[in-house]
Amino acid sequence: INAEYMGCVAGGTGICPILQVMHAVLDNPKDKTMVKVIFHNHTAEDILLKAELDELMAEHPGRVQVRYSVSEVPSGWTGYQGRVTADMMRHFFGQSTPGSGETFCLLSGPDGMMSALAGVSMANMSHWRKSAKQPVLAMAKNVGTVSGEISHIGHDEFSVFRF
Repeated sequence: INAEYMGCVAGGTGICPILQVMHAVLDNPKDKTMVKVIFHNHTAEDILLKAELDELMAEHPGRVQVRYSVSEVPSGWTGYQGRVTADMMRHFFGQSTPGSGETFCLLSGPDGMMSALAGVSMANMSHWRKSAKQPVLAMAKNVGTVSGEISHIGHDEFSVFRF
């Protein structure tokens, strides 16, 4: 991939394709891309693969950063609170420069989250889904324009990949 950084937003089981891409990046000794993930769940107990994500942060300090977000905030919670917003992404990812090729964003999660973040859900991309046997980065990239929360931090249809 070899970008400055890859910003990822996952919701629920949407972490699975994100984790696969993370492993591909981290297992390639020539790839120095920094990986930043915001992983949203309804409750802290719902966070899938947390131990594996925490282990990746420990194994790759300074290169992998994961922040958790929950809708139902338990006592003592120190992560993000509520649904993923442009302000949350700007705080963690920074502002992107459209067309720079230095950063890109992967999105994977439930249709409501995808619509809020990118302006279109995977369900509305059914013509793409019917033709794709195995989604890969090039195929997952960009059907139509990108709007929603992700567009407010400078990402566009050339830097957002949806799974």
